[in-house]
Amino acid sequence: SAEPKPSLAKMNVREFCNETLSDSPAPGGGSVAALMGSLGASLGGMVANLSAGKRGWDDKLEYFSDWAVKAQRLKDELLSLVDEDTNAFNTVMDAFALAKSSPEEKAARTAAIEEATKHAAEVPLKVMETAAKSYELLSEMADNGNPASVS
Repeated sequence: SAEPKPSLAKMNVREFCNETLSDSPAPGGGSVAALMGSLGASLGGMVANLSAGKRGWDDKLEYFSDWAVKAQRLKDELLSLVDEDTNAFNTVMDAFALAKSSPEEKAARTAAIEEATKHAAEVPLKVMETAAKSYELLSEMADNGNPASVS
């Protein structure tokens, strides 16, 4: 592809939405799903942090602090997948653009397309697996978090 685009995860919300709205096929559903998952994990972490500091809950500090750390890890992993998904898609497009004049070029192109497509299918699976791990966090915070912060 042409010059590399800036990191999607480093864009502000308006820029990310505008990039998604553009006539470019990426970012697409995988990147948007990863972003939504990272926001969900962030909300779980917010409840954990608010609960860890709740007056009278000193005996629960370690419990909520541990969940806050898990939330941070999940958020970071999902944010990295925002860019990984779009990069994987772009690699597939680059593979389709490879030369195919000779039998050797055709074979190399076919192999590149196959490899890139396999990777591009693995990234959304990672998004789903990581988002599914967030469910435990969100469930714990909904059940045990500071009721004033659970929304």
